[in-house]
Amino acid sequence: MKTKKIFQLVCMLVIGAIFLSCATAMNNEIEINKIDSTHNIPFYQENEYMEIINYELFNNLGIIIRREIYQYTGGAHGIQKVEYIVLDLAGKRVLKFDDFFREGVEQRLYNIVINELRQYNNSHGHTILEENQPLSQGIFFTDNPMLTNNFFISNNGFGLNWQPYEIAPYYTGNIEIIIPWRTIRPLLQHEIMELLEKFGIYMFMGI
Repeated sequence: MKTKKIFQLVCMLVIGAIFLSCATAMNNEIEINKIDSTHNIPFYQENEYMEIINYELFNNLGIIIRREIYQYTGGAHGIQKVEYIVLDLAGKRVLKFDDFFREGVEQRLYNIVINELRQYNNSHGHTILEENQPLSQGIFFTDNPMLTNNFFISNNGFGLNWQPYEIAPYYTGNIEIIIPWRTIRPLLQHEIMELLEKFGIYMFMGI
């Protein structure tokens, strides 16, 4: 797929530029505007495609890539989504969700996420949910929304991002929460805490 190849190429260029510049920290943006020409489809508004890639470097050892995509193929509105990739440059690997958490903490983590989603609902001008009130009485489709593997890290905490329609209606947009490090520190793998410190991220400095 052309889009995937473009993304891979940009990631390679971004990482290469980082190593060449030896920057200590940066937050740059690359914008790609592309028209879908598959099968020689002529350009109309419904074939519009836009992609924005942001990245943030942590001590030259870790990088977060944020890929924002918008595509209009017809209908009432376009398709909009945000994807994250977390890279350990020294280890030459893409970090996965399961790399962060110890075994047996799944329910504790889920309870924390549910609480953060309740706070998200309340802080974005929706019907206020009291403690332990079902999420479906707010903006969410169900009381038990699924976890997402679309995650990122920041100095403030561990972030999760859901695409429109995944757990709430389209009008709510991408739902993004950040769980403070101090909240989930007991659930983290020891080696991940060491890696985060190398990135310059410290457990007790989150929001």
